[in-house]
Amino acid sequence: MVQPLSEETLREAFTAWREVDGREVAFKVGLSPHRARFAQEAAALRRVGPPTVPELLQHGTAGGRPFLVLEALRGQTLAAWMATLPGTGAA
Repeated sequence: MVQPLSEETLREAFTAWREVDGREVAFKVGLSPHRARFAQEAAALRRVGPPTVPELLQHGTAGGRPFLVLEALRGQTLAAWMATLPGTGAA
């Protein structure tokens, strides 16, 4: 089962469940051939690592489109959190 999370000009994001272990994951797919950008994002995720960023579980290409499989996180967006701050919302 796959559910949309967001859609932008460069990528779509979904929640999905891995068949191997039933784990919920975030699945990002490039809408056009932005392999270099996805490779940079994968490298950055590996460098920084959890708990600061979601765990990178897999990345590659399928059908000519780049993808990332990430640990699914629940919570609010940075924009939503900042909107609750007093004044300008600056942290």
